[in-house]
Formats: sequence, C-alpha cells, structure tokens
Amino acid sequence: MECEFGAGRDSGESVRKESVESLFFLEENHGEVHMLHEREDLYNKSLSSLFFYHMMLLTDKYRCKCPYVLVFSESLVPTVRKALCDPLEEVREAAAKTFEQLHATIGHQALDDILPMLLKQLDDEETADFALDGLKQVMAVKSRSVLPYLVPKLTAPPVNTRVLAFLSAVAGDALTRHLGVILPALLSSLKQKLGTEEEAQELLSAQTVILSVEDEVGQRIIIEDLLEATRARTLDSDRPRSHQTPQRHQPEVLTQSWDTINSITKKLDASSQLSLIDDLHRDIKSAAADVKGQHLPGFCLPKKTPPCLSQLFL
Repeated sequence: MECEFGAGRDSGESVRKESVESLFFLEENHGEVHMLHEREDLYNKSLSSLFFYHMMLLTDKYRCKCPYVLVFSESLVPTVRKALCDPLEEVREAAAKTFEQLHATIGHQALDDILPMLLKQLDDEETADFALDGLKQVMAVKSRSVLPYLVPKLTAPPVNTRVLAFLSAVAGDALTRHLGVILPALLSSLKQKLGTEEEAQELLSAQTVILSVEDEVGQRIIIEDLLEATRARTLDSDRPRSHQTPQRHQPEVLTQSWDTINSITKKLDASSQLSLIDDLHRDIKSAAADVKGQHLPGFCLPKKTPPCLSQLFL
C-alpha cells in the first residue's frame, strides 16, 4: 500500500541553525503517514547524529515504497549540507550516511545541491577543516559517484592538490579510472610551484595521491605516465630552447633519480639484481652517448655512492 501525503511538505522547513522542531518517524498504517513525535529545540549537538541516523534508516526503508524524500528534499538538502561542515565529527559522519541515501533517491541532484557549497566552504578558514572532512566522509560512502563529480573541479587550474591528497585516502580503486586526468594536473601544478615556498607541500600532496593507489592497474598507469614525463628534455618544454633550464641536471633531480633506483633494487634479491646488470650497463652507455663524451652528471654528485651499482663494477 502506497503512502499518501496530504500534508507535510513544509514540515521540514522547521530545520534551523540550532533547532529542529520535529523528528519525523514514518510508518505505513492504512496508507497514512503519521507524525509521532514533535519536540522543540531537538537539534542540538548531542542529538544531531540521532536525527540523521533516523532519516537514513527511514529513507532506506521507504524509498522503494513512496517518494517522501522527494517531498522533504528541499528541507533535507540544506540540513545535510550544513551538517557536513558541523564541528562535531559524529554529525558529519551521520550526515554523510544521509547523503548516501539521499543520492540513492534523487540521484545527481544531490551532488549538484550539496557538493558545490561544500567546496566553497574550503575557502573559509573557520569551516575549511570541517568541510574537508565532510567531503572525506561523503567519499567514504559514495566514492564512485562523488569522485567523477569532484575530479574535474579539483583538477581545473589552480589545481587543488591538498584536497585531492586528502580524498585519495578514501577513494580506493575508484581513483584509478581518473588517473589520466589527475596525474597531468599534479605535474602541471608541481611545475608551477618549483622554486617557491609551496614546493615542498605540493610535492608531499602529489606523493600522497600516488602512494594511495594500491591496485595493479593504477600502479601501472602511474609508472607509465611518469616514465613518459621523464623523457621530456625539460619541464619547460613550452619555452624557447635558449631559455630552458636543464632540469635533469639539477642536483635534486639527480639525487631523487638515484633514490628511485635504490628503492627498486632493494626489493630485488641478489639473483634478480645480477640478471639486470647487462641491461643497466647498456643503459649507462646510452646515457653517456647523450652527453657526447662529457661526464655523466649523475655520477658527479659529491658524496653520493650508488649502492645499486656495486655489482656492476665488481
């Protein structure tokens, strides 16, 4: 038997900054919806989670039987939106669960009505941390729907690497399908921050995103894309050649290159290392040919002994 809604569309309007006058408990009884409990000043910090928890349960129970969430969505949306930025963590968690059910009922409209405002809160120092965690809570319950919505906005210049890094921790395998967009954005943003005070933080955020990818497909994409990026002569390839900086010869780049090789070889047993000596020897010769008889910059670093090459010279 379907639920009937003669009145109640405006009942959710009582949701305000610090109060909700009614808690709706819906039951199916001869096709009527009953308001079983009404209380002033219900919405306080200690009962917020209970309110959203009940809304989540009721949505899950009745969404297949009646469209009541559509009736109350105009009131639910601003409430959930505000609760996702609430200072209390349990309120944000409960709001994320309500968002999950709301999205299941009204679809993409939930994304349009809630996420843009949540992103705007990131620019407010007072709410930024709460909004960031709110996004994380939403990602934790609905990453496959939320991530496609957020990625284009976060990777558009200026790239928001901080938020990308924060959300990648809960994105899971859903992050892999967006690496083709995220990786170029990270590289572009890092390029712009080189030599600035923000470089270290930018690099840390990029590392956080990359290290969060644990599935084999995603790791392969990362390795292939980064290897392709290293084949560029410089990061300033769009500038005239006479004004380009030899980025590959900078000490930081050379040192990190050695660290990368060492990290790889440390994971190989002795027999595997020996099997790669011929390939390594050939690659060094190829690199030496590129500098036309000059010393290889990577072998000229002071006090830098590459342990991964010890077997090569035995």
